[in-house]
Amino acid sequence: QRPEAMKIVKPYLPHKHPPKGGKGAGKDRVAQILGIPQDDLEGASKQARQEMRQDEIDKVLNGAVEKGLITEGEAIEIKEWMEQRPEAMKIVKPYLPHKHPPKGGKGAGKELNLGDDSKKEG
Repeated sequence: QRPEAMKIVKPYLPHKHPPKGGKGAGKDRVAQILGIPQDDLEGASKQARQEMRQDEIDKVLNGAVEKGLITEGEAIEIKEWMEQRPEAMKIVKPYLPHKHPPKGGKGAGKELNLGDDSKKEG
């Protein structure tokens, strides 16, 4: 069961989208230039993405707690829920309907200033 407080922080959490050109675009050439196997490059890239995403999630949750939007307990509950989601969600999630910007259009809710809003500009 998704924590209720997730509704507050979800618009600010990072999204996972493949780069232009599709997933893995250009990685074979980068691996060749670096002189490493493509599998090593893909593993390092995956690890870096996971670490950066986790840092952004932590920043958003900590910001929401500091602003009094959610409690520390709710932040822990959200984090645990996100870590325990079934692996099957990773397979079906791309096919599920997306909930895009909050009501009010793109940029609505920015006044909360949770996490890095620069990627939501545009």
